[in-house]
Amino acid sequence: MKTPTVLALYRYDFLSFVRFVFDELYPDKEFVEGWHIDVMADALMRCAPGGERRLIINVPPRYLKSLCASIAWPLFVLARHAGLRIVVCSGTRELAAEFNELRERLLKSQRLITIFGSLRFERITNGFRFANGSELVQTTVGRSQIGRGADIIIVDDPLSPMLARHAGRRAAINAWFDAEILPRLNSKKSAAVVVVMQRLAVTDLCGHLLAGNEAWRHLSLSAIARTDEEWITRDGTRHSRSAGDVLSTELEDKETLLGQLAQIGGLNFYAQYLQAPTDSTSGSNTRHVYLGRRPVPLDWKNGDRRPKPPIFPVVDLADDIRHEYFGHPHPYDVTQFREQTDEEWDQEFYLHQTALLASVRADRERRQMEKPSFPG
Repeated sequence: MKTPTVLALYRYDFLSFVRFVFDELYPDKEFVEGWHIDVMADALMRCAPGGERRLIINVPPRYLKSLCASIAWPLFVLARHAGLRIVVCSGTRELAAEFNELRERLLKSQRLITIFGSLRFERITNGFRFANGSELVQTTVGRSQIGRGADIIIVDDPLSPMLARHAGRRAAINAWFDAEILPRLNSKKSAAVVVVMQRLAVTDLCGHLLAGNEAWRHLSLSAIARTDEEWITRDGTRHSRSAGDVLSTELEDKETLLGQLAQIGGLNFYAQYLQAPTDSTSGSNTRHVYLGRRPVPLDWKNGDRRPKPPIFPVVDLADDIRHEYFGHPHPYDVTQFREQTDEEWDQEFYLHQTALLASVRADRERRQMEKPSFPG
């Protein structure tokens, strides 16, 4: 292929530009081709100026979502649209600094200048101003955006898995987005917002936005397909996978994913890898189940050694995942129980405690009656 043809691909085909950016930043690593990158690239280009206005991308960790959405796509768009302003909000200062360092390395590449001469740059506070008058500003989630208008705002991994455990922190991020992001768009009719993240909780930023009144294009790619899927890009290319298929066998096959499940537990795996966060009743890697009411033997104080099933049985979420997504046998007959509601848990706890208290009282009365009586 002749060099002018290659340059034309990089200038006009975003997917090709993503490959160029990866090779330029990581020359010692191999770019793993995957249809999920094609689908992400297509969704991002739908939000180019004049296109769609709202996009959420949910992808597991280490699948190049940040490289595509926060590194390659802003530069590709800014090179082609003079006077545009893009703001990228990252979850931490460390991540923001890393993104800016990667961009500067890329922008200093002579190969990139050959492709896009409009990306000759000068440094500005927290970002870059380019030869065509466009700007790219990097900031952090939670920081005030007053005075920082934008034509496109990208929010990348707004919350860490550790902080996502705290309801107050999730609520603070959601409130920050409502107060600081949408009001900063230069045009409420045409400016775009892109949120790229892994799911972390039912009420994380993604859940907050999807539950709102605004319509969002939602690209959710789980590490293992939960149902049959088909994705159609703008050029008519179809990508499909069946329920149970992994997202990329080259990146993580099922054996690798099983190892991840063992390391991070079912609660995190449901959210980060399956993009299906769940709030378990126990708030941990287990869930309470409902088996129907079972009487508590009242003679438990009198040497009854018969095995008694727990009043509040729990199921490891990892066992659910191994059974449903990896075909492993479940340690329980899952057809016999369902998730226990808070009301059922409270009722059964009350009955359990009542039965135990009655047995203690009966035992105390029995011992009182069995006390020897002495003549006065």
